[in-house]
Amino acid sequence: MIKILIADDHELVREGLKKVIKADIDMKIIGEASNVSGIINFVINKDCDIILLDLNFPERSGFDVLQEIKDINKQTKIIILSMLPEKLYAERALKLGAWGYLSKGAPADEIVHAIRQVMNGKRYISDVIAQLLVENVGKDFSKPLHDKLSNREMDVLIKIANGKAIKKIADEMMISLSTANSYRVRMMKKMSFNSNSEIIYYAIKNGLIESKI
Repeated sequence: MIKILIADDHELVREGLKKVIKADIDMKIIGEASNVSGIINFVINKDCDIILLDLNFPERSGFDVLQEIKDINKQTKIIILSMLPEKLYAERALKLGAWGYLSKGAPADEIVHAIRQVMNGKRYISDVIAQLLVENVGKDFSKPLHDKLSNREMDVLIKIANGKAIKKIADEMMISLSTANSYRVRMMKKMSFNSNSEIIYYAIKNGLIESKI
């Protein structure tokens, strides 16, 4: 029996995943978590085989949560199930130790297939990620500038590139305005940026966001 934890802050998403998983007799949901503290408490106190993990939690970056789970229990396999675009986030998640990355729009049979594949010790790569890997064959693999950023700094870069004011960013990330500004200053220093327009240009050029034009 494959023991699964669903970690997502949206109840409708959790309910939808429960319906998908309950249809398979070899899988069992042994827990749900709607926030970061619930996830960490579960991982500390209970064992499960697979965690279906969202990346978008208000309290902390999902990448930070992923790393903490791996630090607590290296045996637990994590599949990212997120609305965030694979092109931007999948590679980073896989490098941090995720076993798979799926869009929340993935069909039920793909989610079930991914769980089984990961349980059998194989990483799950969707067709979208596979195509990206093919497109990168022969390209210069020198690390892009944004690889220098922490997960929080990366979050700030993307939000600024999407036109959000620093106060709005602080509210969304549930951090103080001064902390959000500190992330922005560190990010801009690492990237050698002098203005928000440079951030937006870089993000569009590197495919981190879509051009609004």
